[in-house]
Amino acid sequence: MLSQELKALSDEIEAELALEQAAPAITAADVTTLDDLDDLLSESLAIQDERKSGKSLREKLAKAKDESERLETEALLRVWEAKYEWTTTKECLVIHRDVCSCGHRHEHFGGVYLEQQHRTDKHAKRWLNSVDNIVKAIEGLAQDLPKQVFIQDRPVPVCQRCAMGQGWNAFQAKVGVPWQG
Repeated sequence: MLSQELKALSDEIEAELALEQAAPAITAADVTTLDDLDDLLSESLAIQDERKSGKSLREKLAKAKDESERLETEALLRVWEAKYEWTTTKECLVIHRDVCSCGHRHEHFGGVYLEQQHRTDKHAKRWLNSVDNIVKAIEGLAQDLPKQVFIQDRPVPVCQRCAMGQGWNAFQAKVGVPWQG
């Protein structure tokens, strides 16, 4: 029994030696320059640095001193996030629908949002709202994304019709008068 195991092991070793001897030997002439590896390493390090720049952009955004710096940094962060963290999946139009206790409903525009899915956490989603998205949607220049409409019902205790029934004339309202309570 032991001799059979030794014979099998000896056969395996001989087969491995035969494979090693059959493989062509690599010589110094066969090896090209290492410049390709240096380029690959440099490219990988640059990508790694760029991926880490998201953290520094978030820190800069938190410490922004004025509105213009905040907007500029936020724009850079959104570009970085689009490249490394978030994928835009659809464009959403939101309509707010106020539902009064009397049953009257009033709908108004709530915004245009881009729905985004996180690249690594499939449970994370977010919706970005911007004036640019609204303008593009109105002009018909929006991205070629699936479109979806969301209607958000919001209960309100009194609507314009109820207020008018109680003697409040909304048609004589003064626009832009601040509350003085």
